[in-house]
Amino acid sequence: MVTRLILALLTCSVVAACSGNKETQVTTPSYTLIPAKKVLFNSFVDCNMAEVWVGDTFRIFPGKYGEDPLWGNARDLKYADGRHAEEAFASKASDFTEPTMPKNVPVSVSGLHGAVWFETVYQDSTDKSGKTLYAVYHNENYPATLPYNASTGEGYKNEKWPQGITGPASPAAVCRIGIMKSVNGGKAWENKGIFIEDLQGRMILKPHNTSKTFAGGVGDPSAVASGPIYTCFMANTAIPVNTTKRTITHKKSGAVSVSA
Repeated sequence: MVTRLILALLTCSVVAACSGNKETQVTTPSYTLIPAKKVLFNSFVDCNMAEVWVGDTFRIFPGKYGEDPLWGNARDLKYADGRHAEEAFASKASDFTEPTMPKNVPVSVSGLHGAVWFETVYQDSTDKSGKTLYAVYHNENYPATLPYNASTGEGYKNEKWPQGITGPASPAAVCRIGIMKSVNGGKAWENKGIFIEDLQGRMILKPHNTSKTFAGGVGDPSAVASGPIYTCFMANTAIPVNTTKRTITHKKSGAVSVSA
């Protein structure tokens, strides 16, 4: 009994001593910049560099794909692999592979219109193989590729349309944000549709628009996954009012709603 009392007193003394010492050291992070060799990237690149781990493979998705009346049709969206980022970025031109992409559809048909750039690629956490991927893409269109549809409100009227970047006869683009899905690690993609866009009423037209870049829209997205929630950061190039919000339903994960 005496032994137990002594042990109990010693335990209480240790706890009291520890609880009384609550001071924590605050340190300021530091860093050192070191010289690095220049890296020559051997494929077309524009905007973000979408990247993802597929198993133990680091895969990057630079480039652009699809129809574009300003710059011409593009087949530059490709992927390359490495054991880590440095190796993937050092890939030779011959190491880049063009994935199978959905085709652009005619103007009167629902589907993929305009050109796309992958900005963020992330894994479906429910697929243990790591091969089910979702790509958040930047999409650009013009009145020629997505003409106004009065029944849906989608598309753009070629009236007072602002000038594009290559001269007075060139049109400005409108950016939107969509999602594609791959089940084989990014080698082939299925378009799941646009989930954030601006309609005709939010375009900034002549004579007010003198930017020579965009007529409106939302684009350049970066998405961050935190559990079942995906937060999307984007650039707004239209009149600053509420952006049209859409809902995309994923077969396994349910409905994903994105608010501007």
